[in-house]
Amino acid sequence: AIGAKTARLFILHSRRNQEYAVIDTHILKEMRALKMTNLRATPAGKKYAELEKKLIAHLKRKYEEMWLAQPSLRYFPE
Repeated sequence: AIGAKTARLFILHSRRNQEYAVIDTHILKEMRALKMTNLRATPAGKKYAELEKKLIAHLKRKYEEMWLAQPSLRYFPE
């Protein structure tokens, strides 16, 4: 079976305009730098959903004209 993070990654990069965020240790590091969390490991369940909501709101403010997969594609093009 696949988890929420893997499922979100697939949906985010295979379908346009999806409102999901893939939260891994690298994203958590950036979120800690932005004072959005103090977690060091990817959470599950309700906590993941809460962080995802914060991250999506942040990305929408910062990258208004992009769909949510595009910011990550700028840093990891292929």
